[in-house]
Amino acid sequence: MYDYSFLKWNEEPAAVTGDATYIAEFEKTLRKYTVSFVVDGVVHADEYEYGTLPEYHGDTAKTDNFDSYFLFDGWDKEITAVTSDIVYTAVF
Repeated sequence: MYDYSFLKWNEEPAAVTGDATYIAEFEKTLRKYTVSFVVDGVVHADEYEYGTLPEYHGDTAKTDNFDSYFLFDGWDKEITAVTSDIVYTAVF
């Protein structure tokens, strides 16, 4: 869920003269993952933070080459909160 980056020690390490305890301080940031939506062979990819619900804002029309009409029927899997890289493919 998070990535951690070391920031500093709670105090500056010093020459050893006895027992000492240093505590590391970290910065945490939500991980980001690539969510791809594939519509008629075209990939539309964006990054989303962990736990967010991705949305596709593009056109779901399928190119017709022979005066055919294709009706968008949804995605190949349920769209859920982001926990990893994922690909959703349009179903016609």
